[in-house]
Amino acid sequence: FIPNQILEQTDLEELWIDDNQIKEIPEEIACFIHLKRFSAYKNNLTQLPESLFSLMNLERINISVNQLSSLSDGLGNLTRLQVLDLNH
Repeated sequence: FIPNQILEQTDLEELWIDDNQIKEIPEEIACFIHLKRFSAYKNNLTQLPESLFSLMNLERINISVNQLSSLSDGLGNLTRLQVLDLNH
């Protein structure tokens, strides 16, 4: 769940939702078209929304310490991605 007040911030460049026991990231994350850095470190994610892989400005993703078992092929769409942290 991402509150509406945050979803309205479409010019957001960084989103840090670390250590919140989040189980799911909503597809609405796609509204953050300017997002460069995303961190969901230390949550309970088992998968990522496909819409995350449409955010072409992403340079850094930290999804370490989660319950992910695989990643979408859509990851290849993120041509500006420089850092992908998957540590467990």
